[in-house]
Amino acid sequence: MARRTVDIAFAGPRIAVFLDGCFWHGCPEHATSPKANAEWWRAKLDRNVVRDGRRASTWPLKAGR
Repeated sequence: MARRTVDIAFAGPRIAVFLDGCFWHGCPEHATSPKANAEWWRAKLDRNVVRDGRRASTWPLKAGR
């Protein structure tokens, strides 16, 4: 599985920030659709949903964490 890139990095304290949210993951309840360049965004967000499905299937189940 390809390694995910960091959205924001703080090199000094070695902190990586990953921006996640309903928009990026195509949440059917909360996501919105951009009006500008709508076709490009739809394809991009659809790829995110597919990637999320693949990635989630590789995560180990850790109950209670």
